[in-house]
Amino acid sequence: MRQRILPEEHEDIATSMNNLASSYSDLGMHREALQLKKDAFAMFQRILPEEHEDIARSMGNLAESYSALGMHREALQLKKDTLAMFQRILPEEHEDIATSLGNLAELYSALTAASLSTISL
Repeated sequence: MRQRILPEEHEDIATSMNNLASSYSDLGMHREALQLKKDAFAMFQRILPEEHEDIARSMGNLAESYSALGMHREALQLKKDTLAMFQRILPEEHEDIATSLGNLAELYSALTAASLSTISL
């Protein structure tokens, strides 16, 4: 509906794309979610100021899809970029910074566990 009634490059359309992608992720449809999150992220980058919170959030969402698909190199870089952007644009004690730190720590933990599982004792 938003695509029918709003201008083609409207922030609410990108938000709806992210929301739909989250539903796909919840259903285990990670490939479908990844493409929608890529599209939403690209739209946010086109229509919002460069250092906007929604761009950082969308970047973090995209990183989660990469993680779910085992694309850890892509996820790691995006999670680092998300944290860096939040740290630049938000107050030091903002909850999005804490969430971003936690997400990055989870990925490091998963990567460490995966590395350790390849070592034979």
